[in-house]
Amino acid sequence: DRDRDDRDRDDDEPIRLVGHDQVITALAASPTDGLIASGDAEGRIRIWAPGRLDAPIGSLSADGVVLALAWRRDGRSLAVSTSDGSLLTAHVRPGAVV
Repeated sequence: DRDRDDRDRDDDEPIRLVGHDQVITALAASPTDGLIASGDAEGRIRIWAPGRLDAPIGSLSADGVVLALAWRRDGRSLAVSTSDGSLLTAHVRPGAVV
């Protein structure tokens, strides 16, 4: 059930991130505020808030498979590496990804 709080799940039950139709290929946790970034095989990147895995709080798209994600130390930017050789930087602020 997508509306369940993450604390209600069994430890053996995989976490499903709604917003990805393809295999998730990269994950990264922000060092400052617990935000999680996920990237998939279609180039979709989603930003998730702690304890709110029912819907992403931000998203962006890239060309190619997302190979790696890395947060800047201050948690304000996210670097995205893709299979087409691109390296993108997204600025993240509360409620927005630009």
